[in-house]
Amino acid sequence: ATGATSRRLNLSYEDDLWGNHIHNCAICDGHMYKDRTVVVVGGGDASIDAALYLSRQAKQVFLIHRRTSFDKVKAQSSLNLALETPNIDIFTPYAVIEWKTSSEKKTLRLTGVVIQNTDNNNEEQDFLACDGAFLMIGATPNTAWLLDTLDLHDDGLIRLNSDNETNNVGMKTLTSVPGVFAAGGGNYNPY
Repeated sequence: ATGATSRRLNLSYEDDLWGNHIHNCAICDGHMYKDRTVVVVGGGDASIDAALYLSRQAKQVFLIHRRTSFDKVKAQSSLNLALETPNIDIFTPYAVIEWKTSSEKKTLRLTGVVIQNTDNNNEEQDFLACDGAFLMIGATPNTAWLLDTLDLHDDGLIRLNSDNETNNVGMKTLTSVPGVFAAGGGNYNPY
């Protein structure tokens, strides 16, 4: 169980704001934004779920997706619900290009985001005031150190023997090395 590291936008101040104003878990940190305004960045099921969850606590949720459509969303009913939720505003195709901050009592605070239209050289930008942000843009498996030891998929996830048709022992956590098993965020297995 090597886990995975949340992807980030790698914008200025992001490291300083991480865990205080920028997060990757709406369930873990959403309670801090009751009756406040938040931004959710992403275009998959996790971002839709986060926006819906946060909409029950936050005053306003801005969902920002860099593409025009939500092609990666599998739960269409959740997307439809997000589209109908009054306090969720969806911005497509936009990307966050800057974190706006202020410093009060030597503490850095997120005050908003600058978003830019990503459609065909359109340089339209907008400012959205917010108190917090949730990056729901995936994770990178922490498996680079296993590259020369185990078989990995192209995306870095550990290839399990259960991926092969030849496995008939029913073990879903076997790797390419006998006696080495994998579970968690480092593979496709649902454990």
